[in-house]
Amino acid sequence: MTYRSERRWDVFLGDNIRIMLPEENPMDAWNQLAKLDRQHKLTQRNTVNIDLRIPGQIIIKPDQPVKAKGSQT
Repeated sequence: MTYRSERRWDVFLGDNIRIMLPEENPMDAWNQLAKLDRQHKLTQRNTVNIDLRIPGQIIIKPDQPVKAKGSQT
């Protein structure tokens, strides 16, 4: 765990996933993530960041860019 800017926490999971908690109500965000993780296994995917800092939103950054359907890149 890392305390950021004396306001909020980042939690690092064993497989190098960073969970960015909000400044206010971090436990609510953590509980929301736990519920979604049980349903969708977010922490078992190729993910590097899960950003919970904006209330009502979860921003997930994959470790590799996601290709558009039909993309050759």
